[in-house]
Amino acid sequence: MPTERSDRLFDSYLEGSTRFDYFMVAVAVGLLGYLAPRYQAVAIGWNSPTVELASLIALLSSVICGLIRLEAALTVTRLNHQLLYQQEAQGSLTAAAQLGSTTINHSTGEILGPQQTLARANYHQVGVEIIREHLDGAIVSAGRWYRSRDVLLVAGLCLMIAARILSAYF
Repeated sequence: MPTERSDRLFDSYLEGSTRFDYFMVAVAVGLLGYLAPRYQAVAIGWNSPTVELASLIALLSSVICGLIRLEAALTVTRLNHQLLYQQEAQGSLTAAAQLGSTTINHSTGEILGPQQTLARANYHQVGVEIIREHLDGAIVSAGRWYRSRDVLLVAGLCLMIAARILSAYF
């Protein structure tokens, strides 16, 4: 069972993680906003402006990956909430069914017998299994977008530095 301390710690982690994601997207947008107006278009070839163009494309791709990562993180949070609800509902219904008496659904006023309560608990168990599958995929997806965002941001920075160095030679 989680304690209040562990809940607070997880809330702090979630807030920090979200702020870091926003920060990384803001860094990429800031770099793109600073560098894009300074770009001088020339014919594509083995020259400094082509490397600079590749840098701008990498930074733009990093921004897009960062935004998708934010959306994926929200999806993971939503699925975690749904999973927790399904598990709590299943646990409450299973406990009520084990008592062997009728149960009243306080939100709808519906009266359930022990068999109906157990059937409803099984329904929530199916929901748990379905949500777990979606959650596993969403977690993998969020991780991929996280890595893609970071790799593209570093690539964009490296290409921009290379373009600045090459401009002295070409």
